[in-house]
Amino acid sequence: MTMPLRFNPFSVGPISNDDLKTLFVNRHNELMAVRRFVRFRETGIVLVTGDRGTGKSSFLSKLAHDMDKDVLVVEMSVSHFDADKIGFLRGVLLTLLNRLESTEPAMVRQMRRRVEKVLYKREEKSREYRGAGADVLGVGREKEVTLMIDPDIYHIEEALQTTLRECTKRFGKIVMLVDDLDKISPDVASSLLLMVRPLLSIRGVFWVIVVGRLTMQHLAHEIEIARSISDLEILLGPLVRSDSIGLVQKRLARAGSSEINKIFHEDALEAILGLSNGNPRELIKICGDVLDDVLQKSRPKLEYSDVARVLEEQGATLFSHLQEREVGVLRFIGERGTVNAGDARLSDNLHLSRPRVSQILNKLCRMGFLVRVSTGKHVLYSISEHTRQLIAKKTEI
Repeated sequence: MTMPLRFNPFSVGPISNDDLKTLFVNRHNELMAVRRFVRFRETGIVLVTGDRGTGKSSFLSKLAHDMDKDVLVVEMSVSHFDADKIGFLRGVLLTLLNRLESTEPAMVRQMRRRVEKVLYKREEKSREYRGAGADVLGVGREKEVTLMIDPDIYHIEEALQTTLRECTKRFGKIVMLVDDLDKISPDVASSLLLMVRPLLSIRGVFWVIVVGRLTMQHLAHEIEIARSISDLEILLGPLVRSDSIGLVQKRLARAGSSEINKIFHEDALEAILGLSNGNPRELIKICGDVLDDVLQKSRPKLEYSDVARVLEEQGATLFSHLQEREVGVLRFIGERGTVNAGDARLSDNLHLSRPRVSQILNKLCRMGFLVRVSTGKHVLYSISEHTRQLIAKKTEI
């Protein structure tokens, strides 16, 4: 008996536009916050931030898909631009023109003729005088020379502002979705953000920009600057348990199975959810890696033993970051098999309060080191043989 799947549906990367409706996991409140901001404000900047893998690019794609139909949406990635101020402004302007090409070709042709002169290096003819006494007497041989004129940031900025104003007259509101700013250095990203702010003098233009945590920390050193940059900040945190399970279910349904318990053994799913710690990219990667192995071997169900390989690759790193008290909790449970959060021996032996014990137990569950086992009214915590091996390695160190 093999799994009822047509293919492995767990591929890492932003969700394609075709799959947004079926695969996107609940970020309803965050999406509504941005849509309301655009609907009721005249202009502004929205910063979308979060750890790597939390779905920032997919969030922008979903936002573009759900935005009000009377709003012009322009999607762009700074990874395609030169990483400096001129390259950024040039990239934004060209992306805007390309977006308009299909709907307003005549308008774009006029705009291109106007802006091409300021976007790139250009040749300019000039006449110079050469010869004895030319500087003093203004005489000598006349010679034509060619000068290379570099793009000027102020002319490019002026061209972008003019283009944006013409677009707002035609469309009313424009939303510029800027992705991958978190993939360039924080100091460069900060300078680009500061440069965008003056463009907000144009009514009807909105910027929604993906910014990495490091860039936000960089800006935090200049708190007044940070406050002046964004009008709304959207933090994409880890997925809650129900959304993580929903993500797995949606992917499985796409491959032909709507019942998660037919694919994942309960212990295996708990381990994967804990190891991913609510990070969508990590969750998809782990599921994909393990499922590849299971499908190749034609096994009927994904077991905890199948997850052990991924746990070993990820677990050693996670284990090295545990605090000594957390390691102590694992050792204690390893010696006794199972415990509950109210076990007095656990709190007494490790000199921990009961609330602190509960916090540690929940954290270890999220990281995949512990598994919850329900027995009637009580919830017990136990560890696997794989975690016992990790404890042994830690003890030797």
